[in-house]
Amino acid sequence: MEKILEEILENNDYLGGWVDFREGDIMAPINQEEKFQKIIDVDDIQELYDLLKNYVGAYRYNDLIFMNDDQFGCFVYRLSDLKNYIEHLSIDYMDYEDFAKTVKELVGEKND
Repeated sequence: MEKILEEILENNDYLGGWVDFREGDIMAPINQEEKFQKIIDVDDIQELYDLLKNYVGAYRYNDLIFMNDDQFGCFVYRLSDLKNYIEHLSIDYMDYEDFAKTVKELVGEKND
């Protein structure tokens, strides 16, 4: 799992802290790494939504990795392509129904 996080942080200037670093925050890359030290597996969309609403960090649901940052929002990656995010979510502005619909579409599930 550490390799997954390393690759994402290396390829995303926001999550890796390089955007803030270029703006003068020399500690940003180190601070960002502290936020994303492990990936938490989640099997339930409601639980994932609750975690993303309340915490920063990295979460795995099916083949998706959700990298949630308090400043830059939530970047969603597929395990098969960690260099390019497939979706960017503003969790603070999403209700559960919209979030669940989006996640189901991303994993290829039918929406009820």
